[in-house]
Amino acid sequence: MAALFARRTGSLSCARDPGWDAAARAGLVRAAGRLEAPVRQTRRGWRTRLAFASPSGAQRALVWLPRGRKISDLEPGREVVVAGKLRRPRRPRDPGDFDEAAALTAAGCAWVLHAQTVTVSSAAVPPSFIPWVWAQRARLSAEEAYRRRLPAEQSALLAGIALGDAGALSNELARAVRDAGATHLLVASGSNVGFAAALALLLALAAGLRPAARGTLALVAAGFYTLMAGADPPCVRAWVMLAAMITARACGRETTAAAALTFAAAVMLAVDPASALSPSAVMSVGACAAILWAGGAAERVVPEGWPRLARAAASLLLGSIAVAAALLPLWIAVFGRASLVGPFVNLILVPLSGPLLAGGFALWAADAWWPLIAPVAARLVGAGLWIF
Repeated sequence: MAALFARRTGSLSCARDPGWDAAARAGLVRAAGRLEAPVRQTRRGWRTRLAFASPSGAQRALVWLPRGRKISDLEPGREVVVAGKLRRPRRPRDPGDFDEAAALTAAGCAWVLHAQTVTVSSAAVPPSFIPWVWAQRARLSAEEAYRRRLPAEQSALLAGIALGDAGALSNELARAVRDAGATHLLVASGSNVGFAAALALLLALAAGLRPAARGTLALVAAGFYTLMAGADPPCVRAWVMLAAMITARACGRETTAAAALTFAAAVMLAVDPASALSPSAVMSVGACAAILWAGGAAERVVPEGWPRLARAAASLLLGSIAVAAALLPLWIAVFGRASLVGPFVNLILVPLSGPLLAGGFALWAADAWWPLIAPVAARLVGAGLWIF
């Protein structure tokens, strides 16, 4: 309701400078500013976000990069000069069309800039952007390892499962995943952040670190993964929940996952209301709430005498149905469609996505440090991707 009210009243809309509006109508523009986001791949090409000055205040634009241009030097924090065609974001023209204007409002962007040339300054990146630079380099390194070791379609699918970057998927496969109700598995979310934290905890336990050091390492690892995945709302929500629960435990205070979810939603709403009320953020919080409710319901409903595997399958099915029921209106409003087979498809794909997530990190590590075993890792991961 808050998102609908804010969108109807335009209270979260980004202010547009009249001078840039006139320049956009006149033809090509030349904007000098700083890259504020990592480069991301979509089926339409590579994109990033640019902040540039105007007489009425800072302006932000989603920048579509020229096809064929190298992206390794387009790091967050770099000063650039972009020349191209500037326009306003578009509204959907049919039910289910992509609402570009709403999506860019959530990202703080008032413009879309189709770049023809991008010139990068040699000035150093500000210290506050250095973690973003490292995270982008790590993500691009992992995706390059996947492309070297796997066929193109499997490489794109693994990038989506492990890193939430499914932009290289073919239209046919992306549509199949969407129709199967499995799109959430190609978006970095709580399970991915939790995996990064769990891996760090295992390493910390193996090193014999104290609890405070283990918690700190888990937070740092999960935070770095969140930056690798672009710090989208689902990852931010999961990281804030993790931080709240680790901090509460360190302070000797009891907490619950529901309390951590409420805290995370409140923090996101206070820090960036437009992003917190975006469809991806609302879906993330709603899905997490539905899963927490379904977990408690499964303990009461599923008979204790059932075999463990049957209990796990019943709990997973109940959780999938709860998420589908909770998010059905939003799915229809945003995508113009919803999957009826999703809860049943998830009985296979959700358990499979965990090993594939681990396999993605293992393949990246093998490609970088143990090239001799990388072909074996690629073959095992490829078999899982074929099943997916």
